[in-house]
Amino acid sequence: MLCLISLALALKIIEGQHLNKHDLYHKNSPDDRNFYFSCKHIGQSRSFLKSTGISVALDDVGAGYAGLYQLVEINPDIAKLDMNLVRDVHNDRLKQSIVKALVQACKDAGIRVLAEGVEKREELEFFLELDVDFIQGFIFSKPDPYPKIRQIEELAYNSISSY
Repeated sequence: MLCLISLALALKIIEGQHLNKHDLYHKNSPDDRNFYFSCKHIGQSRSFLKSTGISVALDDVGAGYAGLYQLVEINPDIAKLDMNLVRDVHNDRLKQSIVKALVQACKDAGIRVLAEGVEKREELEFFLELDVDFIQGFIFSKPDPYPKIRQIEELAYNSISSY
């Protein structure tokens, strides 16, 4: 499992932790600014990251590489639930059980939870009932280079005001 981090963070970690540059893996990306560290190195660098005010988020929790082992190894500040678990969760009892267990495990460990990819009112209601910390998705706004923050805030407020 490799974790995406920014170039600036990678350099800060190397500098602060005196890591071997061979521990850094480059990912060819369009902007060539993304690097990967193994989860082991991120986990070992947690206290350094916290001391510099950097929060760690684990993306796609519950899918592929971002399984329970990575959640435990990294112990992130934020766990971002994979969209495949979020999508139509209100119609699938197994997904509901898995998501509830993941959210409770994260809460017990002091990890904040983000449900990503919420598109439907029923999905939003499910995650509001679970009291997740963050919700993101098209239900609030599609990607926009010039977001209308006030409208998004109003929509979000109206969506959650009954909870």
